Amino acid sequence: MTAIDYVVRDSAGAIERGVVPADELASTVSVSSGQEVSLNLRQADIRGYARDGDNLVMELADGRLLTVENYFNDSGVANRLFVSADGFLNEVAFVETADGALFGQYGPAEQWGKWSPSDDLIFLGGTEFVSADSDTEVSQLAAGLLGGSGLLGAGAAGAGVLALAGAGGGGDDAVVAPPVVAAPTAPFVNDAATSTTVGGDANAPFQVVVSGGGEPGDTVEVVVGDQSVNTMIGGDGTFQAVFEGGMLPADGTHEAVVTVTNMAGNPTVLDGPGFIIDTTPPEVIVTSGTQSTGDLFNAAAFAGGVTLTGTSEPGATIDFTIRGVTQSTIVESDGTWRVNFPAGSLQGGEFSTDITIVARDVIGNSNTTMDVLVVDTVNDVTISTGVIEGDGIVNAAEQSDGVTVTGTAEPGSSVLVGLGAASTTVVTDANGMWSADFAASDVPTGELDATVTAVATDGAGNSASTSGTVQIDTVANAITVSHPIEGDDIINGVEASDGVVLSGTSVPGAVVDVTLDGVTHTATTDTNGDWQVPFAAGEISAGTYTAQISATSTDAAGNVNTVTDSVRVDTQVDNLAIGVGAVEGDNIINAVEQSDGVVVSGTVEIGSSVLVSLGAVTVPATVDADGNWSASFTAAQVPTGELDTSVTVSATDAAGNMASLVEGVRIDTFVNTLNFDANSTDSTLEGDGAINAIEALDGVALGGQVEPGSSVIVTFDGTNHTATVDAAGNWSVTVPAASIRSGTYDANIVVSATDSVGNTDSISQTVRVDTDAPDGPVVA
Repeated sequence: MTAIDYVVRDSAGAIERGVVPADELASTVSVSSGQEVSLNLRQADIRGYARDGDNLVMELADGRLLTVENYFNDSGVANRLFVSADGFLNEVAFVETADGALFGQYGPAEQWGKWSPSDDLIFLGGTEFVSADSDTEVSQLAAGLLGGSGLLGAGAAGAGVLALAGAGGGGDDAVVAPPVVAAPTAPFVNDAATSTTVGGDANAPFQVVVSGGGEPGDTVEVVVGDQSVNTMIGGDGTFQAVFEGGMLPADGTHEAVVTVTNMAGNPTVLDGPGFIIDTTPPEVIVTSGTQSTGDLFNAAAFAGGVTLTGTSEPGATIDFTIRGVTQSTIVESDGTWRVNFPAGSLQGGEFSTDITIVARDVIGNSNTTMDVLVVDTVNDVTISTGVIEGDGIVNAAEQSDGVTVTGTAEPGSSVLVGLGAASTTVVTDANGMWSADFAASDVPTGELDATVTAVATDGAGNSASTSGTVQIDTVANAITVSHPIEGDDIINGVEASDGVVLSGTSVPGAVVDVTLDGVTHTATTDTNGDWQVPFAAGEISAGTYTAQISATSTDAAGNVNTVTDSVRVDTQVDNLAIGVGAVEGDNIINAVEQSDGVVVSGTVEIGSSVLVSLGAVTVPATVDADGNWSASFTAAQVPTGELDTSVTVSATDAAGNMASLVEGVRIDTFVNTLNFDANSTDSTLEGDGAINAIEALDGVALGGQVEPGSSVIVTFDGTNHTATVDAAGNWSVTVPAASIRSGTYDANIVVSATDSVGNTDSISQTVRVDTDAPDGPVVA
């Protein structure tokens, strides 16, 4: 017997090496879950296997028993068993039959090279075993330890090995590793006690090799199923029958029947080992997770990783490769499998990609199929808040018409759009555009930032959401016109000639259009909301009237508000006049009028004040509620004499406008040049100042000068006589004889003149009247 080296490697890669002693007929190697055990053995060094609870019991060719404790532990990751010699590594897989028999099946796992992950498990050296039948002591001990027929049972007492080897290939009859059959049902020996083994070459085509020994020259017929191979025992006492190609028996459970015929023609039939031939690769059926099953991974599903399920041959190992990432699984005993690519192992997106599926059954048959993984984890949604109502602001007019919100998402997506407390669902068009309409009743009012949300769900079920805000401003912006305008809400002439500035308030940044009397100017409110608009002098019509003001404010949101106002325009003094003949009825002041004082009157705009000047004297006029004014000048304030002067009326109305007018006035307070003209009087009167009887009989002619246009009355001795006044102012009158009393007396002559303005003057003189005859001579 020989010692056996072994290696135990855990899932972290830690290595524990040990040796099964050569002198112990029963040895133990302990493992926990997820460990790999490699024994420095060839397949032919193992006679059979049995399961004892969670323990694996191996009967070696030299009769020793090796127990791997806890190998079949049901909790945790399964353990793996390898046998290795001569630089090859073969994994042992187990199939348990219905009657409890355990068969080991072999498949190559690795060959030693410069480096590989399995190098720790590979043994480069061979083995030096002796068969149990060549060492009676060991064989008997092993039988005792096995309990008579052995712990392995009658069906597993021998440890022959039958192998199929192949060069690989694809399709239903191709495998990449030599299939391994179950252990034979009994030792295969001939009557010469020469062992018969079943083996093969891993590098050869699929083949079943039955070999053994006997007498040189004996013929051998080996029958497997419906195929037979005839050969001869060679001079070295061995034979080998190879079944391959068209001689390879069909898949199934077989038993090699060996008939040895000696030189004398006597046949001996030997019951060879039972084994299974399986060259059919496992079929893989996908039941969920791929395109063939109608499945798609959206973002929610992809977040948990990609899981595929299906069915295949129990015990088969299946490798799934997606975009360079490989995950493996082993088919359960009920034929189902499940494989998961953990979250993060695959990159999301929107794509379809190939799945390469490579299935290997427990004896190495391999099959490659393809499927497609469909992934759609992508969806996006946007809201175009900046273009809502053109500027991202909803004003009152826009709110009253309803509001449309637009955005983008994946074509065909269902989009739940919310505005304030309202929501509606729309579907994106072929270009990924969506549009949601909200009625006026759904749109908030006031001044606020309303939240706009969009939740898009695409055809794959992916959901994306976004939000934004839209400015709601439906409040009418206040606007005022400041008063008083020009200090008193009246634009007078001076103010109009200087230009007028209107001002007021509104919201900051508003555009204000101000119209005054049909002329419009525009201003923008400052940060305090104040505005000013100037109007030039020529833009304000002269006169007295009420000018209309209109001020319209348009705020940044587009809300419009208009106020109307007015201002009084009074650029002139109205109704200023002096009454016709207002100065003493004829605009001439005579002496009488001057002596009584002078009153000047007229009309003016109600509420005005009036100053009246006569010559150099100015007095305030009295203005009644109807606008009638009058100004009084005393006699002392009125000039005397004959002169031309004027009356100046200066009026200031309530608006501060000033106006004046001038009226010419004649001052004439006496009669000019009233006198007697000696040349026009009777010579007797002039000569001696007396009127004699003869003169009296002829009448008395009187004359003189007076102011042209005057009238003259001559009173002679109490009798009035009207004189004639020519254009030059010469007056004349003849006192008739009848107006002259006879006698001798002094007659008084009074000349009274009244000029054209009513001034009067008079002059007088006395004349001696002597119409009596002289006394006769007195005779004394």
